[in-house]
Amino acid sequence: MLFAILLYLGILALSGFGVLWGIGSILMGFDRYEEEHAIRTTPLSELDSVAAGPTAVRGRIEPAGRHIGTLYDCEACVAYELKIEDTGGDSSRTHVNKSEAVPFDIVTDEGSVRVCNAEFDFHVSEDRRWSEKRKSHTSPDDQLARFERDWQIPDLRAGDDRRYEMAYIEPGDTVYAYGTAELDNSLSGEQSKPLVLTGRDGLFFLSDQDPDELLRERRFVLAKNGLLGIAVAVISLAVFLWLTGIAQIFLGA
Repeated sequence: MLFAILLYLGILALSGFGVLWGIGSILMGFDRYEEEHAIRTTPLSELDSVAAGPTAVRGRIEPAGRHIGTLYDCEACVAYELKIEDTGGDSSRTHVNKSEAVPFDIVTDEGSVRVCNAEFDFHVSEDRRWSEKRKSHTSPDDQLARFERDWQIPDLRAGDDRRYEMAYIEPGDTVYAYGTAELDNSLSGEQSKPLVLTGRDGLFFLSDQDPDELLRERRFVLAKNGLLGIAVAVISLAVFLWLTGIAQIFLGA
């Protein structure tokens, strides 16, 4: 009897999660489609003639001041996203889920544009990603152990797995960035044309990949994510409604 109740609750929870996952997949498809449209329709701007408004630029990263200290694989990054999570059985614990960026410039021979706002999306290549999984019966190496101490990560519980995921950008990286260019007179002492790149118009992302590669990754993404999301959400919703008895009420009405 107890097993049947637990099975029922488990399937109910999975069906609810499936609905949410399907909706998330659809929304992600729309986000990637919006990015594809922006990349395809916005030519790269020369930094000595950037106009205010939606802009795409490509150049080299240079810190505007300090940089973020060593983060495991990254010795001097200007932006990162980090997640450390333990999973085991039916539970999970997230120890770190953080993103941070310091002001930096995107520089070419023609000029530069400042990025001060950390609220941009990362789309970096595998060269700028670190991912590792550790089981409870294995000990971390010296570098990983020091990293966990720096972030005050507790010991891994017996039977759990620990997942580390990080994306980052380093000084000297060549990046493609899309956002809204604005004049910032507070930078007039540093630049002849004080431009900053922001997310004021809603779309703001940065990648160390070239535009053609970004377009290839986003080809048909709306159709793929949309169809998958709709299929998962509809099936999960049908299961949820049936298990809760809501479907029977409507069918019997």
